[in-house]
Amino acid sequence: MRDFAPDVASDLMTRPDYTRAIFVREPKLRLLAAYFDYVVPDGGYNFRSMCCKAIIHCFKARTVTFDLFADVIRDCDEPLWRPQASLMEPKYLQYINFVGHYETIRDDAERLLRKLGAWESHGQTGWGRTKDRPIFSNVTYLSDERMVLDFLHPATEKAVQKLYRADYNAKDLFNLTRKLKLEPSS
Repeated sequence: MRDFAPDVASDLMTRPDYTRAIFVREPKLRLLAAYFDYVVPDGGYNFRSMCCKAIIHCFKARTVTFDLFADVIRDCDEPLWRPQASLMEPKYLQYINFVGHYETIRDDAERLLRKLGAWESHGQTGWGRTKDRPIFSNVTYLSDERMVLDFLHPATEKAVQKLYRADYNAKDLFNLTRKLKLEPSS
């Protein structure tokens, strides 16, 4: 939308004959996936380069644990871990008329493309290494709630829930039907 003049973008976001789709993810799973993508592969080097310029006195820890990551991102404004509800102007949220979920991205993408009449031409084939697979058929993603439990300690969980309050409060739109409540199994 940044490529359009503001009045044109506003018109596109509010026209009743357009489908405005978003895909959202359970915030704690999204945050843990960001940790695995931006900290784990290089020991936090990439993460430090993204965040230390935004933080007056950058953290000195050699190892970037998940708890440290969750603490630092509160002061490091990156779209990669910003609450999903803040990724667009709030006035446009009411116009969203299709919400898909990362946890069910294959089915939701098919549902969206069928709604748009584009499944056969853009989704059914042409994907994957051999280009003969449906869209998102090869997507693997973090969805194991037990894995989150291993990383998210109670104090950190409280801070993360506060950080992502806007996502959880947008339950009518995002349909995050349940907060991922992390309690040890007995």
